[in-house]
Amino acid sequence: MLCYNIMCFMASMHACEAAAQMYLQTKCIQQVRFVPTVTGLWRCPQLLPQVHLKHSQVSLFIVSGADLMLPGVNINSLPDFQQGQLVSICVPGNPAPIAVGSATVDSSTALKLAAGQGKGKIVEMLVHYGDQLWQTLGGRAVPNEGFLEDAVVALDALAAQDNGQKEDANAAAAAASDLEQLSDASSSGGATGS
Repeated sequence: MLCYNIMCFMASMHACEAAAQMYLQTKCIQQVRFVPTVTGLWRCPQLLPQVHLKHSQVSLFIVSGADLMLPGVNINSLPDFQQGQLVSICVPGNPAPIAVGSATVDSSTALKLAAGQGKGKIVEMLVHYGDQLWQTLGGRAVPNEGFLEDAVVALDALAAQDNGQKEDANAAAAAASDLEQLSDASSSGGATGS
């Protein structure tokens, strides 16, 4: 179990950006650690290894504060990371991270688990889109239109749905399906993430 206690909030990536919340400082027994906030990662998304979800439905759980379980991870795009390393969580098709957490296993162990039972916790969440930090200090800002109230979806799918472009009909259908499934999962208490 992680023992993160927020000690203070650090600010300002650029002097011209008024109080842009970039990271917070935590203390865990003998170690002080700087954890990027979600709003900070929106300005520098490649700062941490990105763990991608299998699909946008899993974001329902992440933005509610749940830890990331292995069935919700796109194991084919898993980056290299060590146990305890900070990672960001992203929805496929949306470049902006939705959460920051600490890896509970290293990437090679995660791959072995996926090949076997395919179960278990892979990331323990520290901060996420919609949490108290985002509500208080983030000004409720969002990086793009894929950030919905209770979930995050792919940008290209939304754009194709909004524009109604014929050549993007498959993406629009996928967006409509994602949005419908998100609505169904939200009203029925959730999906399994697999």
